[in-house]
Amino acid sequence: MKKFFTLLASLVMVFVVSSGFISCADDEEETVIDETFTIHASTYQYTSFSLNRTATVSVNVNVTSGSGVSVYLFNDTQFGIYKMESVSKFQYYTALSSDTPVTTLKKSASLNSGNWHIVVQNASDSSQIASVKITAE
Repeated sequence: MKKFFTLLASLVMVFVVSSGFISCADDEEETVIDETFTIHASTYQYTSFSLNRTATVSVNVNVTSGSGVSVYLFNDTQFGIYKMESVSKFQYYTALSSDTPVTTLKKSASLNSGNWHIVVQNASDSSQIASVKITAE
């Protein structure tokens, strides 16, 4: 009987700790991506992340060497279409993107749960270096 209560107490403790972690994550900013890319001329680099709930996401891109990059945020379906080189038109999440080359991008918006892909595209004829930081709250 003592073993049963010890096990029950342990399960209750795990539940309480897990619940606290979940509510804590809802209130705190978490870094999802913090990377620096070298994007060669006329190419792109990307990285992906997943959200397990709807969150306010902030995208910060800074070009540290170069004239500017385009930044696109895609869901899985949109990213699959973007990767097909024969497609000239594609859709992306405009609230956290810029199809005009920028040296600095700072945007925040609400994103639904799911898989997301951020693309940093270099249309210039020389390499560029860009840092990408994405946080979720």
